[in-house]
Amino acid sequence: MASSSKQSAAYDYFAESGEDTYRCLVSISKDKVCAKEFKKSKGTSVVSNLKRHLKRAHVDVSKEVEDLDKASSKKRNVLTPEGTSRRITEFFSSNVTKTTVTVTKNDMQRGILKMVCYDGVPSTFFRGEGFQTLLGQAAKSLNIALGRDAIRELVINVATEERRKLMKSMQGKLLFLKFDGVSRLRSHFLGISVQYWEEEEGIVNRTLSLENAEAKFDAENTKDIILNTLGSFEINKSQILGCVVDNASTMTKTVTLLNDSDPTAFEKDPELDETGMKKRRRVSFNLHYQTVPRYTI
Repeated sequence: MASSSKQSAAYDYFAESGEDTYRCLVSISKDKVCAKEFKKSKGTSVVSNLKRHLKRAHVDVSKEVEDLDKASSKKRNVLTPEGTSRRITEFFSSNVTKTTVTVTKNDMQRGILKMVCYDGVPSTFFRGEGFQTLLGQAAKSLNIALGRDAIRELVINVATEERRKLMKSMQGKLLFLKFDGVSRLRSHFLGISVQYWEEEEGIVNRTLSLENAEAKFDAENTKDIILNTLGSFEINKSQILGCVVDNASTMTKTVTLLNDSDPTAFEKDPELDETGMKKRRRVSFNLHYQTVPRYTI
């Protein structure tokens, strides 16, 4: 019999009797085979001729060959969503759908910053296998380092630049100072912001600091934190129009202490902190405060 390595089972019922000839081996009696021969024709599939002969002369064998070919086809082929059959080898070697996305170095860096600063993603995330699979090659092409120290340096550099822009924006402008505190589970935080007018943007609100009070949350400590924060942004006492606070006793007393503080302007300290900004400096001024009532629901 012909080798069963041929794709169709029809070859199992034929033998190659010559270089271009196949002889039928189907038994037609106890001691006799069909022995009909078929020559290979140029431009014609020989297996079609073999199957045609089986269908005409050996119906039972033809049905068996047809069933075997169908079963073999299911093993060799996979069904695509469009309903067309493809060989497994073709499936794995076919071109994967690709898309081109344009991303600049600035876009990727801003995306990383938002993930770290807004979404709380740890800086070690960007060296993980998942992110590297998605964007590792793009980051390498854009010369963006994704190590923990590199991400930290990126955040500090951008924060320093944004701080410089904010200081320039507030320079010489009249400001309303807003501050309020909150305590949770022995942790005390003080938020400090300013409001001022910008020609292009109109009324602008900017957060200067969210400080961990660490020590006892009282008026004296609150006053010191505010003075240090204003000093770090080089805000002069003459720029403050007033304070906007609620009517909590700590807040109102803080404004009183600010009014009574040393009226001397802050002195510049040439030392720099780790962000490259001047270290905090004290500034004092006379203030009047406006209280915003607190309501409990």
